[in-house]
Amino acid sequence: MNSQVTNNDRYLVETPNGWKDFSGVRKSVSKNTITVTTHTGNSLEMTEDHLVMTSFGWTTAKELVVDDRLITRDGYQLVNSIHQDKFSSKESEVYDALEVSGGSQYYTNDILSHNCNFLGSSGTLISGSKLKQLVVKTPIHERDGFSQYEASISDNVYVIIVDVSRGKGMDYSAFQVIDVTTMPYKQVAMFRDNMITPIDYAEIIYRASKSYNEAYVLVEVNDIGEQVSSLLHYEFECETLLSTENAGRGGKRLTSGFGKNSDLGVRTTKSVKSIGCNMLKMLMEQDQLIIQDFTTINELSTFSRKANSYEAESGCHDDTVMCLVLFGWLSDQPFFREMTDINTMSRLREKTDEELMEDILPFGFIEDGEDRETRAIIDTVEENWMRF
Repeated sequence: MNSQVTNNDRYLVETPNGWKDFSGVRKSVSKNTITVTTHTGNSLEMTEDHLVMTSFGWTTAKELVVDDRLITRDGYQLVNSIHQDKFSSKESEVYDALEVSGGSQYYTNDILSHNCNFLGSSGTLISGSKLKQLVVKTPIHERDGFSQYEASISDNVYVIIVDVSRGKGMDYSAFQVIDVTTMPYKQVAMFRDNMITPIDYAEIIYRASKSYNEAYVLVEVNDIGEQVSSLLHYEFECETLLSTENAGRGGKRLTSGFGKNSDLGVRTTKSVKSIGCNMLKMLMEQDQLIIQDFTTINELSTFSRKANSYEAESGCHDDTVMCLVLFGWLSDQPFFREMTDINTMSRLREKTDEELMEDILPFGFIEDGEDRETRAIIDTVEENWMRF
């Protein structure tokens, strides 16, 4: 483990989110250990079920193969060799950091590890089984907080969802660029920085919108975000900036206009966040939103339930995830259907109905008439969907 001692004699362990507290170290003895060595010479001995982060997501040691890309504190490193002597009588001592603050992730010999076999067991919004399946992709371009995974494609439709912080080294300003031309939707770029000023941030958002076919821009305006959206509207004359208005009991709704009672962006109310979380969960667990960025996946793994909502676990961040939550809300808006000609909820319901039919109909069963019991089950599912 990468560790250090503070002035008050507390031990800390290095994680993707900085140095964090942990409760102790668990020692175990095993005969069936696996030693992995990277092309740079980093070596780690671990048990077969120990989790390390690769470009394909969290992977157990026994599933690793040569040339897999491990995520380390210095970037990607290729697996150069894997050694396991199952017939050896030698016992090896291995160690795990326990209860690491901020998600049980930490660097061991500079390799990102996890000491829990069940990601998402602490109540994450996205199920642990789905989190483990997420695949990290290497950016095609990366500079100054901006990571690009796919270039703009002519005639494709893109949206940029913006979260704004105060730029004082604490929370991060972040935005996600999502290709919404067709489902599944796809993350094609991401920006994240915790020192950027509002004027510089607005300029970067505007340039990103231009490069992605005049992408629609939705800014979260609960706090300083209002300053960024105003700069986009008045200084940069961003014509694809989205606004919202009150819809009475229906809460906030998206609009393309800039009326007297409208906001130049969206305020994250309890209703907006609740709808956004529900939609994000359905989109990701039905493989209808593809996430490719390591930081985003890492934040998803610590975005957990607290009371009646979800937020980052202690010591972690959720700025990139909150962009996705707002995208979830956006995808269910009537104006979004006009933008993309896609009814997201309808598509999700269709997929769910198809899966339901596969589960309840025996293989090879065909009936000309409508089975009443089957119809009743589908009606119940449709009624539940309508409650969202």
